[in-house]
Amino acid sequence: MIVVTLTTDLGLKDPYVASVKGFLLSKISQVNIVDISHLISPFSIPEASYILRNCYHDFPEKSIHLISVNNSQSVKERFIAVKYNNHYFLGPDNGVISLITDRQADEVCEIPVEQSSQLLFPLKNLIAPAAVRLSAKFNMSAVGIKTGEFQMISSLNATVDQNMIKGMVIYIDNFGNAVTNISKKIFERFDLSKKIKIEFSGSDEINVISEKYSDVHAGDALCLFNSAGLLEIAINQGNASRLLGLQLKSSILIEFYD
Repeated sequence: MIVVTLTTDLGLKDPYVASVKGFLLSKISQVNIVDISHLISPFSIPEASYILRNCYHDFPEKSIHLISVNNSQSVKERFIAVKYNNHYFLGPDNGVISLITDRQADEVCEIPVEQSSQLLFPLKNLIAPAAVRLSAKFNMSAVGIKTGEFQMISSLNATVDQNMIKGMVIYIDNFGNAVTNISKKIFERFDLSKKIKIEFSGSDEINVISEKYSDVHAGDALCLFNSAGLLEIAINQGNASRLLGLQLKSSILIEFYD
């Protein structure tokens, strides 16, 4: 059984997702198609990468992950297949795959564009057909031309100063919790015996890292490291995004002091 996952910003109202599934079902005899999400905020590379990065490893090895987010439809746009950790990621070469794989790859191939009309619906016309070719023998050469390059994004990484970590919100989950790009690994580089001040939304601040949401009273704000190891700003039984004014790309600052 071939496993193919779909992560897109296409939504659920229009025929696009069903059309891609129909194509895959008609071309691969035994395929299990899994919807990761089609509710990615339009054009949001950080959101798409966060979701797929934190679940792809739960799928069987040799799973094929198709991504369609922020496609420009430009004749200059490239589409790629990346093999990493015995999984395959196919999508636009706009940096989204680099965020999923930590800018690493075992193999990279460029998916050829034969006609400009294919760019009108690249998920169905370019990416899905490449997945069909790949599924036959899992030979990357069947996908396209091997290349050692693919677009990297590093601007979404948190930055470290002498006594500070500067980050931003990269994802708002279904509960309104604001996930940041500040990892526990970066946080633990600092002297944890010092006091901390976590600033956001202009004037709001939190001075302690909680272990679970129930560490504070219902309605109170807190910060914790989530299951992905990223700093999350939440409100116990509340919506932090709405009540604290946190949105994608909102600035987060952690200061360590005596």
